[in-house]
Amino acid sequence: MPAARGQDAAPANRAHDRCVKPARSHPDIVDRQGHVVILVEDDDGLRGALARVLRASGFEAQAYASGEAALADHDRDWADCLVVDLNLPAMSGLDLVDHLRLRGVTAPVVMITANDR
Repeated sequence: MPAARGQDAAPANRAHDRCVKPARSHPDIVDRQGHVVILVEDDDGLRGALARVLRASGFEAQAYASGEAALADHDRDWADCLVVDLNLPAMSGLDLVDHLRLRGVTAPVVMITANDR
């Protein structure tokens, strides 16, 4: 008797689930507790969503709505990584990174943009 639609895929998925371990249990994955990601995004909804994803992944996320706000937080030790919107309203993401580099911040930067050109 032929299998019902979708039944033949189920055993393969269960086998795959047995072989793939959660990322946190993998010995090469460093514990993300205490690793800080600075997020600079002017869109409130996207900033909130990205911050939630980063926190759910175990990072400490510090989110800012502008480059100026991020620079003004001078009491904060700078991060292990920065996620910066390229097209911020006043100061561009590239300008922000230039200012941070002049301050000696050497953390890697992930530049994001909604611009498709």
